[in-house]
Amino acid sequence: MAYKQPATALLDFLRESYPTDTFKEFYEGDPGLIPLFNMPCIVVEKLGDQMGNGPSGMKKVTERLRVKVVFNKKDDFKADADPTDLTEKRIRDIVEARDPETGAYLPNTLKRALMDRFELNGQGIDQGIEFDLGIDSRPDGSMTQEGHLIVSITYLVDNAFHS
Repeated sequence: MAYKQPATALLDFLRESYPTDTFKEFYEGDPGLIPLFNMPCIVVEKLGDQMGNGPSGMKKVTERLRVKVVFNKKDDFKADADPTDLTEKRIRDIVEARDPETGAYLPNTLKRALMDRFELNGQGIDQGIEFDLGIDSRPDGSMTQEGHLIVSITYLVDNAFHS
């Protein structure tokens, strides 16, 4: 089995899980300038990692990844914008919509997909997902409404330094 970086594996998983009518583009790393015709989009970034000794001469690595859900904030300024369905709400619905009867996350939400279906070499996302919302100014002057999910994944690496 070929090695795939966790950020790449996560991006591939999201690209396979969400059709192009939900997200128009998937980026590995934030390109800074995102053309309006590519929004809404997904951006996956590696924030960093921590490595230490694991069992039996292995290395234990925990990587922190950020998934950005990016919408064009100017869509909220249109005359026909629904004040009860602005970009922040649409991001919340994609990330964490729940069944009104049970309160469970709906199957197509990012939180449920990440916790229940994403795996890297048999390992899933660690216990928690951090979710934040905000507005960002892009280098071209455009404004984006963004939802950021921060996840960690821990895995073992064979210590190739020993013989």
